[in-house]
Amino acid sequence: FTVPDIFLGRDETPDSDNDGLTDRGEFVMGTFVDRVDSDDDSILDGAEVRQGTNPLDGFVVRTGVIGSTDTPGMAGDVDAFNDLVVVADSPGKILSFNVFNGMAPLIVTQTATPGEAEAVALAGSLVAVADGDAGLTVVDISDPPQAPVIHRIQFGQRARSVASDGSLAFVGLQDGSVALVDILAGMTIDRSPASSKPIEDISVTGDFVYVLVEAELQVYSVIDSILVQRATVGFVGKALDDSPMKLFVGN
Repeated sequence: FTVPDIFLGRDETPDSDNDGLTDRGEFVMGTFVDRVDSDDDSILDGAEVRQGTNPLDGFVVRTGVIGSTDTPGMAGDVDAFNDLVVVADSPGKILSFNVFNGMAPLIVTQTATPGEAEAVALAGSLVAVADGDAGLTVVDISDPPQAPVIHRIQFGQRARSVASDGSLAFVGLQDGSVALVDILAGMTIDRSPASSKPIEDISVTGDFVYVLVEAELQVYSVIDSILVQRATVGFVGKALDDSPMKLFVGN
């Protein structure tokens, strides 16, 4: 691809608030077009930019969609690490995208799975897929053109959700149990007792595994390769339709 000539010129848009930044400059910097000092530090926005200081100290820069793409099926779950985004695209497919440096998402792998591909979790170059009635499917994406399925682990129950912590995957099942799986070896290490409520979602942060079921958040640790429940917290609320509830854990 030959890059065409690029012509540069002076920005001729107005400076509506007379702070030394044109309106287009305000858009680029994320500052306010109608305030001369967006962060109220007594220095005009234009002066701060020219001095190399931040005209938005203490503010989160306004953000928006920087790239998007459609998927062939129904995108049901997503996981990301560094420049890679993996999507569970039902029925029965996972997609991985390169999003290097904020670029528009570019599909680098497509792999069909034996089940419904309900949820995904990245573990280095491996993708753990909660694959519905097919159990857990593990895909190796280290060689994008190939991306083969390397393991299939069945539990006799529908796999609804999955989270990963290195070489371990935590799989939420329809019967309310959590399976602990070594995804490198493709084998189940432990499984928690079943309950009356299916697992909605799972998240791993630090030493703890957070498990969401209807009206309850459960907390587990892995001690000597055994899942040990540490706490439960009740809450009010449930999904409004047949879609699973989602869980986010931070700090």
